[in-house]
Order: sequence, then structure tokens, then C-alpha cells
Amino acid sequence: MTRQKLLQPMISASLVLLFLVGCSAPATPTPTPIPPAATATPPPAPTATEAPLPTATPVTSGKASATPTAIRQPVTPTRAPTTVPAVSSSPCTAIGQTLKSSTDNADLVCVPAGEFLMGSADSDRDAENSEKPQHKVELDAFWIDRTEVTNAQYNQCVQAGKCTASSYASDSRYNGDTQPVVGVTWNDATTYCEWAGRRLPTEAQWEKAARGTDGRLYPWGNQMATCDYAVVAVTYDSETGCGKKTTWPVGSKPRGASPYGALDMAGNVWEWVEDRYDAEYYANSPLKNPTGPSSGSDRLLRGFGWYYDTGGVRAAYRGYADPDTPLDYFGFRCVIGALPGG
Repeated sequence: MTRQKLLQPMISASLVLLFLVGCSAPATPTPTPIPPAATATPPPAPTATEAPLPTATPVTSGKASATPTAIRQPVTPTRAPTTVPAVSSSPCTAIGQTLKSSTDNADLVCVPAGEFLMGSADSDRDAENSEKPQHKVELDAFWIDRTEVTNAQYNQCVQAGKCTASSYASDSRYNGDTQPVVGVTWNDATTYCEWAGRRLPTEAQWEKAARGTDGRLYPWGNQMATCDYAVVAVTYDSETGCGKKTTWPVGSKPRGASPYGALDMAGNVWEWVEDRYDAEYYANSPLKNPTGPSSGSDRLLRGFGWYYDTGGVRAAYRGYADPDTPLDYFGFRCVIGALPGG
């Protein structure tokens, strides 16, 4: 499959090229919300506290400087954000708590309420302008999937007649049961989360779950990203996916876990989030429970994918695409918790 350095060309004539922070973002079906279906397991005693790490000097990622271009198609109107989100009856109060979904058997981890540093500091030499200014954000508590949604989980929704099969459902490179589902649009991801009694995370929720409260560069800390921590391309043009040229089963890189125990929040697949994209949003975003701009055609993605080098796996990196774009490095995970401001 021929690819460009920052963008993959259209998978079919119906797809558009993607922008990635210099990329593009998401758009539309009309899923039917399903009531929440999650059962809590007794939470273990907290195994960690949200204590900041020592300040470290950001390292250079070797990110390519190519400027992406894209061919755009007309964008269908995007659906309104979910207004009646899933809410867990089990309160999330401490790191180390877990929750089990009775719909798709997903494990969720607790992200307690509180402040965190969102975006990138001026001292980060790899930071894009859209990641600035770095600012404190306060979030209510929420639960987030420990891993990206897998093919086995997604297929349950397909078999239930609620979800559309992924674009790679018959491709053996991507369709293993424990691999993250790929080839899904923003709308596909939203439909699945609603079927499962959850929803897509906001951009702020995703970033806090990925990096904790101390402003670290990566989920695991400030050490440079390698295949020890994340499923990425070893070098920019290698297309290796850490040697496999595709996604890995979810949770294959436990050393890359976030402070809350979430896995693969760097690499493996880009993950759709709820928010629309605006490069200037951080300059005026609310300091509590931000939900993104109220208008815009593109939707945000976070986490970078297996095809790309280490430059974008920083927790603050923002990607965006037309919401109707289903590529082989686009996936998602879900959350439980009242939609901020909803």
C-alpha cells in the first residue's frame, strides 16, 4: 500500500486524506443510544497516588518536518454530541479502582477528579502551536477503557445489528480478535460506545488519562519513545509497527502504561475523541471540563498510530481528520462518566 510521509492516501475512492497536526478530523451516522450496562468489581486499594515526577528536559523526537497536503471531499453535517451519556453507579475516587462492562466485558480504570496540565510547554522543542499554551484543566472523575476496543468486542456490536463492520474486517493483517479494531469512522466509534453504554472521551479526558497530573511527555514518563513502550515505526520511513507492519494485540506494551493503568495510549492506533478540532482552542478553552469548540467539520484523534515514528506519541500531540475517514491506524476507546457540561 503506497503511503505519504504524514498521510496515508485514500483507502478507497470514498475516503479522504487525513491531516495530522498538520493532519485532519472526524463526522457522522445516527446511532441509537443504549442505557449504561456496566457492573463494578470491588475496587482494590489504590496502588498509586497522583504525585508529580521530577521535572525533566524534553527530548527531541526526530519528527519529520514535511507539511501534509490533502484532497478534501464535501463534509456531511456532523452529529450533535451525546447529551445523555453513560454514568456508572460505582464512584471513581482513587487510582487503582477498576470497573467491568457487562456489555462487552471491557475493563475500565478510574481517573479521579482533579487538575492536570494540558498541552505542551514552550520548553518542548517538538510541540506544535496547536498544543499551546499549556494550561491547567480541572476534570470530574471518569472511567476509561484500559485498552483500545478490540475486533472481538467491536464484532459483538456488529452481530447485534448496531454497528457497521470495519473496513478491515476481512484483512488478516488487522482483524485478529485481540488487535484493536481499525478502519472505523468517528461515527462508527460513537455508535459502538453508545451501544456499550459508554461514550467517546473528550480530548481533555483522553489527555489526562494518558499523562496524569505532572505534565509528563509520554504516558510512562519523560523517557524517549521506543518499541519498549509503544507500537510505533522504528524510523520515520520504516512502516514497521515495531517489526510487524501492522497493529499489535492491545496491551502488548505494559511498560508504556499511563499513571492510571491505561495501555496503548501512545502508538498502536490513533484514537477518535469526542471534540471538534480548532488549532486555537487552547487559548480560550474553559478551565473546567472543556468539551471542545461548538463548531468545526473535523474531529480530533489522539495517541498516534503504528505506522508513524515516535514524534507524535507525546501525550499532548493533536491529530484531526474528517469524521468519515476509516484508515488502518484509526481506532478508539470509550469512557463512562457524565459528559462535562452535559
